[in-house]
Amino acid sequence: MAKMYPQSLPADVASAAERLLYAQFQVQLPADFTVLHGVSWLVRDRRHRDEDGELDFLLVHPRLGLMVLEVKGGAIGCRAGTWYSRSRSGEEHPIKNPFDQARSNKYKLLDQLGWVPATSPYVGLYNRHLSHAVAFPDTADAGSSIGLYGDSTIMLDSADLHQLEATVHRLMGHTDQSYLLPAEAIKALVETLAPTRELPALGLASAILHEQTAFRILTEGQFHLLNLLGKTTQAAIGGCAGAGKTMLAMEKARRLAAEGWRVLFVCFNYALADTVEAGLQQVAGQLTVRHYARLVRDLCKAAGIELPNEKKLDEAARQEFFNMTMPLYLEQAATLLKTNRYDAIIVDEGQDFFDLWLSSLRGLLADEAGVFYVFYDDNQRVYGAERVALADWSGPRFNLDVNCRNTQRIHAEVLRYYQGEQRPTALGPDGRQPTRYGLQQDDATNRQRVLRQVLAELVQHQGLPTRDLVILTPLSEERSAFKDGLKLGNLRLSWHRKQAVDEVKVSTIYRFKGLERAVVLLAELAEAREGMERDYLMYVALSRACNQLIVVGELPQPAASGQAADSRLLLVEADDEATTG
Repeated sequence: MAKMYPQSLPADVASAAERLLYAQFQVQLPADFTVLHGVSWLVRDRRHRDEDGELDFLLVHPRLGLMVLEVKGGAIGCRAGTWYSRSRSGEEHPIKNPFDQARSNKYKLLDQLGWVPATSPYVGLYNRHLSHAVAFPDTADAGSSIGLYGDSTIMLDSADLHQLEATVHRLMGHTDQSYLLPAEAIKALVETLAPTRELPALGLASAILHEQTAFRILTEGQFHLLNLLGKTTQAAIGGCAGAGKTMLAMEKARRLAAEGWRVLFVCFNYALADTVEAGLQQVAGQLTVRHYARLVRDLCKAAGIELPNEKKLDEAARQEFFNMTMPLYLEQAATLLKTNRYDAIIVDEGQDFFDLWLSSLRGLLADEAGVFYVFYDDNQRVYGAERVALADWSGPRFNLDVNCRNTQRIHAEVLRYYQGEQRPTALGPDGRQPTRYGLQQDDATNRQRVLRQVLAELVQHQGLPTRDLVILTPLSEERSAFKDGLKLGNLRLSWHRKQAVDEVKVSTIYRFKGLERAVVLLAELAEAREGMERDYLMYVALSRACNQLIVVGELPQPAASGQAADSRLLLVEADDEATTG
């Protein structure tokens, strides 16, 4: 039996003539024949897409060569050089000249094979014995009824169906006994024209888009809390990382501003302030977004109050200024600027605010009973375990214990550093196992080498946009091996607030608190401070990754539990030579 491609005809092959020939080729031709049905190609030059083509059969034999066979079934005729087919009702339809069609397809096929790396080395052999023929399996004695077109050497009709092997030998008949088409050439032809490929069910880029849709639905589902709060003016809303606290804070600010309220949104990190401000542009006229330090500077400048030069202060004096003195300056400015008042104040990252900071903000309310909401997470106290906000809070408290941002696999790693009796749950997709790239030697050279390899896989092979990636480190740029402007393959690292399309953002874990990315790469974790503060830092770092978490090196062991934090991570050994692209 001949080798048939495909192994069986699809159900949508409408031509009864093609079905008949396929079945007879399969049973009548010996095993040294290869028969391909429905070979098609797409012309690479878009300007000539009208030359896209398809041929009915391609027959291949190591000694006889290749033959393109055009099949026409039913009643076929030619009148004054114009070809037509006739339906059972007697209606005629014009068709292409089958002989011209077969000849044209022969040359087009040869041209296409010359473009493909697998077949281009054999094009000369293919061309040496490449022929074409026409089959009219529903017509008797076609050769004697079509004039010069009826040359029996390139025609097959119904009389030949019971002796197909002999007929095919006649149609492909070559006397050159030295000709031999190697098995490699036939294999390349088959793999090109009838390829066998198994594509991944879901690539990382596509999986992330699917998962982000699920995360958005979950997060927006948290908005019901705002509806339940109704006209509650004072609220402290705690929650785990990924519970949607910032989204809730933004939504509360958006709703109030849309109703005409003058709203102040305050957070701790400048990077989070930038993100929130960009997300609330449509209500910018009624809403002010500031991180706390900038708010103090702006109001003091407006009030004509001169602040100390922070650069001239030593570390202890600088900490004293930020922690204790800065809110006093804000209160003084608020007293002088009686017109700078707000109807509502929304505070995010409340765990990083001293109670003195919160009380200074209250002085900016137009009405002491105005709206004052604080969103916080005690497990994100990365600026000192001793900093406990809301100690004097007497208003209602609410808790969000459902993670809507991280996949289940990432959430499991985050929980290793979680401190609290009520452990949060995750409702997001299962996701992929977080991965760890081991380092034979944890130094700057190896860190850069491995990161270059990982970025090449994510951006070049997986197709992820650089805006979906971030590299997080506990070190400042001065101490980190990942300097601003460093080139890793085709990509450049950037510590700036905005990145170009060929740049990957790098940030300290501290500065990235409150933000998120689809893919987070953690590095230089061995340099993190020890103790409880490190647990808070790892909790923040791990929970920034929505869809994929990658660790370069080792995760530190949690101080609270004493359990190995990376026991669930999938270890991937880095290649000795990183792909640079």
